[in-house]
Amino acid sequence: MQLKPYECIAPQTNVVFDDAARRLSTLLPYARIEHIGSTAIPGSMTKGDVDIFLGVDRALHSKSIATLSEHGFHIKHDTHRDQALCMMTTDLYDIDVAVQVVENESVYEFFITFRDQLLSSRELLAEYNDIKCAACNMSENEYREAKAQFIERVLNCP
Repeated sequence: MQLKPYECIAPQTNVVFDDAARRLSTLLPYARIEHIGSTAIPGSMTKGDVDIFLGVDRALHSKSIATLSEHGFHIKHDTHRDQALCMMTTDLYDIDVAVQVVENESVYEFFITFRDQLLSSRELLAEYNDIKCAACNMSENEYREAKAQFIERVLNCP
C-alpha cells in the first residue's frame, strides 16, 4: 500500500473533488455532496484517492444510483451495500474516485462525523497517520482491521 502525505497531492485531489462535485450536483441537484476520506483532511496520509459523500433522501436513493449508473459511475460490488449505502466508482478521472451514495440521516453519516473528528484533533490525526504508516508492515486485512478499530473508537468517544 503506497501512502503519501496529503500536501504532496492536495492540488490534484482538490481539483478532482471540485470537478466531481460539479458533475454530481448537475446530475443530482437535490444531493448533499461532501469531501470525505483522507484527502479531505489536511495532513492525513493517503493513497491519493478521492472519497465523496453523496447524501440523498431515502425516497431518492435507488433513483440516484440509477442516474449515476447512466453517467459514468459504476456500483462497486465487492464492498458493503444495503438500502442506505451504495459505493460507486468512476473512470472519469486519472485518480481513483469513490462516491458513497448514502441515505441522509442514516448510520452512514459517520463518514462525516469521522472526518470532522480528525479535522478538529491533531492528536487523533497523528494516531491515524501512525496506523497508516504501520500499514507497510501489515497485510491488507490487518490494516483494514486496525483502521476499523481506530474509527470505531473515535466515533464512540464522547
